[in-house]
Amino acid sequence: MPEPDGHDAQWLALPPNQSILLAESVNVDQTGNVIEYGVTRLRGDRMELFFENDLTK
Repeated sequence: MPEPDGHDAQWLALPPNQSILLAESVNVDQTGNVIEYGVTRLRGDRMELFFENDLTK
């Protein structure tokens, strides 16, 4: 887990030495063209993530 830079630490109200979860995502359409790219920074001490992907639908 990376440590936040000063800007991230300020926005997340973190001390600069506390780690964050950095998540990058790429979403594509049915033909494989990229339609969205995102970067998210999360406080690990206040976040719980749950992912579910049912490919049978």
